[in-house]
Amino acid sequence: MPSSLFRFKTFVIEQEEVAMKIGTDGVLLGAWAEIPQSAKNILDIGTGTGLLSLQAAQRTSGAAHIIGIDIDVNAVNTATKNFKNSSWSSNLEALQLDVITSSDILGYGKFDCILCNPPFFDSGPIGPKRERNMARKASYMPWPILFERIASLLRDKGIANLILPFESFERARKLAQDNYLFLKRYCLVKGHKDAPVKRVLMSLSREKSEEIKEEQIIVEMARHQYTKAYYDLVQPFYLKL
Repeated sequence: MPSSLFRFKTFVIEQEEVAMKIGTDGVLLGAWAEIPQSAKNILDIGTGTGLLSLQAAQRTSGAAHIIGIDIDVNAVNTATKNFKNSSWSSNLEALQLDVITSSDILGYGKFDCILCNPPFFDSGPIGPKRERNMARKASYMPWPILFERIASLLRDKGIANLILPFESFERARKLAQDNYLFLKRYCLVKGHKDAPVKRVLMSLSREKSEEIKEEQIIVEMARHQYTKAYYDLVQPFYLKL
């Protein structure tokens, strides 16, 4: 099997032409995200390889129509191939759209669920490859506009799910609230028990929750020795763990 392929239990992802390869963040979000049981329309913002869309298709057993959008044409072409090679090809669609500057996505109506693993690096050098910068740098998907777009695209009973650096948690929560999106549940992610919290998974809705559900997940006990919580969450997807 070529090294550019990443094989999951129910689908295979080709990733040679995309800037950002399969990583723990994406798989965690796709496994943890709250997808309403009745979801018929799902939007994957910044789809890349199409991973989140394919995880959502597996979780909904192909019952939802899923649109993955990306600004990078190579990502869209790659996601399209991965969608066509899956068992849910008729339910998946990849489009080259910039959620920040384009209003075209509004023509698809509102969504029951939105998934987004956005670029979030603010500092560091700008690399020579534009595609990798787009996938990594927050300047290509400014968060104030991103949260505004998510709010405009989400149905009244819909759920939006994101993964972000933990240090940006309160800023993201404030931006969501500014757009009348409220934290429903969140999960703090640590690499191992003695490590600082690295990521936060967030589920947002238009309805204020009386009690916000807080969770925590530790990925590893030791190198390549995964915790039961992590295993239970991602084992429906990984072929080998």
